[in-house]
Amino acid sequence: MSVFAVYLDKGDKDVLSKVRENYQIHYVHSPNLVLLETTDLAATVKMNLGMAPRGDGGTGAIGVVFCLSSNVSGFTKPSLWEWLQAREGWG
Repeated sequence: MSVFAVYLDKGDKDVLSKVRENYQIHYVHSPNLVLLETTDLAATVKMNLGMAPRGDGGTGAIGVVFCLSSNVSGFTKPSLWEWLQAREGWG
């Protein structure tokens, strides 16, 4: 399993709904940042979340899907670190 960060330029309720629909293991950090765990590739995550132009069947949401390594650092809500530590290979 891999951990992905989904960064949205602006929060998008349709994308957040699709996260909940498609990925049981996820963490909503803010309207602009969601972490999720999956065996999918980044391109598949993007497609499952509808991150494409509206004319191409997407939500029109603008953002990026990053595959994370266990080498991360920062200062933020403790719940984010707790969620990451619960992932295999992260704790």
